[in-house]
Amino acid sequence: MNTYRLDAALPARAFGIAAGLLIVGGLLLVVATAAHWHVVVVVIAVVLVVLGALQGALAFLVASRGRVRISLTDSGYQLAALGRTSARDWTDITRATVTDDELRLYPRDDEERPDRVPVLDPGRRGDFERLAEEVTERMRAAYGRLD
Repeated sequence: MNTYRLDAALPARAFGIAAGLLIVGGLLLVVATAAHWHVVVVVIAVVLVVLGALQGALAFLVASRGRVRISLTDSGYQLAALGRTSARDWTDITRATVTDDELRLYPRDDEERPDRVPVLDPGRRGDFERLAEEVTERMRAAYGRLD
């Protein structure tokens, strides 16, 4: 059994922007309230803090949900990707296609909704290509094709 993890890259830029907004907004809020500046400045500071918190929360959500794990065995696969899970036998899959950004496995019973293995981090392109090759090999073996 081989397991592939194709997690998303950490959104460092988003975390940095969130930290900057929180720091600037927080400092501006403290200075504006201590110096009794106009209420508009206080409102702007609060907006910056709220935007920073929202940016940080969204970055954390992207980092935590951007996980793909697929385990391949001789008989089938188990996939957990972007909040969805599925487990199927190779003989239940009619075809597999590869695009620039995902691998699609089409189940016999529902070809309208393929299982998708997205590439979330372009730096993992090599792992993704090895995964696609192994899926092809395992499907050929399951269907008895050696070509």
